[in-house]
Amino acid sequence: MSERDALNQTNQDIERKNQSNDYLSQEIFLTRQPIFDEDKRVWAHELDAGCDRKQCGASVTQRIIHDTLNVIGPDQLVDGKKVFVPVVADTLRDDDYLLLPSARTILSLDLSVAPDGELLRACQEARDAGYSIASSLNETTFTCSELLDIATLVSFDMRTFNREVRTDFTKEVLRRGISLVARNINNYDEFAFVSQFGCHYFHGTFFCQPECLTNRKISTFEAVHIKLLAELNKAQIDFAAVENIIKSDVSLSYDLMKYINSAAIGIRQHVTSIKQTLTLLGERMVRKWGSVVAINSLIRTKPHELFVVSLVRAHMCENLGIALGLEHRSLDLFLLGLLSTLDAIMDVSMEQVIKSISLPIEVRAVLLGNRDSRLGRIYLITEASQRGAWSTVNQIAADMNISQRRVADLYYSAMKWVRQVVN
Repeated sequence: MSERDALNQTNQDIERKNQSNDYLSQEIFLTRQPIFDEDKRVWAHELDAGCDRKQCGASVTQRIIHDTLNVIGPDQLVDGKKVFVPVVADTLRDDDYLLLPSARTILSLDLSVAPDGELLRACQEARDAGYSIASSLNETTFTCSELLDIATLVSFDMRTFNREVRTDFTKEVLRRGISLVARNINNYDEFAFVSQFGCHYFHGTFFCQPECLTNRKISTFEAVHIKLLAELNKAQIDFAAVENIIKSDVSLSYDLMKYINSAAIGIRQHVTSIKQTLTLLGERMVRKWGSVVAINSLIRTKPHELFVVSLVRAHMCENLGIALGLEHRSLDLFLLGLLSTLDAIMDVSMEQVIKSISLPIEVRAVLLGNRDSRLGRIYLITEASQRGAWSTVNQIAADMNISQRRVADLYYSAMKWVRQVVN
């Protein structure tokens, strides 16, 4: 390299460093997306900043690392699971990732061109330091034998690969003993389809959809829990009836005792009976926590993450409402978020499952798909925040006169609260 070329390279490095040091001034909002194993258990979380990493560059990864470690907290975001962190070439070359724990971190590399020798060496150094490398599956990855020698996981997007090409690629990846991650799996038919290819891990919203919508008869077990939800949502609550329903099912009794003694509720004395619980909670909290118990008990064969989604939505809808001056609707908003996954939990239509529950008219309308009301827009913001669709959040939030930063803080607060509930 000539002296002039060396000087130019140094200037480029300095400029790149200066640009990357501005990452803290960028407004970036993190979400976490679950990645499931073959048994539909959460195996890892992917951190998503809601922007195109090719356009945003290394600064986004730096901000993700900073916020994960210093602002939100790694345990709150990933809850002890492995974590996919999106990286670009500069991130690997600059060793920014070394701040993250190697045993839990998977560096997710999205390549549009063939990696050069420098990038391949950086990937190998990351592997040698104990980090896993995940690469997207495309023509570049498939033809780069050196990258496949380094990668521990390879992912492909369900939306962008035709069956013939995907089959060829996946066969080669599996032949090398590399784990496959299927992305954007958004219903159970797609889950079953990619499972045939030998995929190990699955990303997408499939678990929030009914597995098979039918007009099946609700089982006796399910009927007890729906009866509890119905009793809790009557205009005049009958505490004796609620107590009898809870006592009739061991799982309901156990869960209520667990939650009442958790940090999420914060009652100082230890509670040991259903009657004592109902007395201490009072009407509003009985409606709220009785509904949580009913939903949790209904989730038996479904992914536990479905319960987490329900709780995040419940807490975030409630607190968005409070932030927007709807304190008097806070319980309605909590129930709206909590019940929003009932169709996926029970594999029946939402209309069928809520017909016996006396819900407020506006809550019922939102659950059935009418999102034009204020409650409907609050639900849309909440659901979009979970998906990491921050452009949608920004649009609706601006119309409702609440900042995107405030919405993000409420999302992080909801995740923290849910950790207290489920743990």
